[in-house]
Amino acid sequence: MNKNGDDKKKYSADGLYGMVANGHASAEWDVQAAKVEAYLISTQDPSKITYKDAEGHTDDITGASIHVSNFFTLASKALAAGVVKE
Repeated sequence: MNKNGDDKKKYSADGLYGMVANGHASAEWDVQAAKVEAYLISTQDPSKITYKDAEGHTDDITGASIHVSNFFTLASKALAAGVVKE
């Protein structure tokens, strides 16, 4: 979610984010986010990410230049919480 409460994936997929046009990014946010998600699925471990700066950027995921630290922090917390019983 962005600061206005919009689903960032949908917002980006709808062409409203503008990372390519406005920030000269290699891909829109939703495309980069999908690469980050795929990286976590392939490594199966949120601690296997290396950050190159304090803002949470990484060079571990080709084609993703977005901040990824919040995503991996949340994944770690979710895994640490264990199975949720309904």
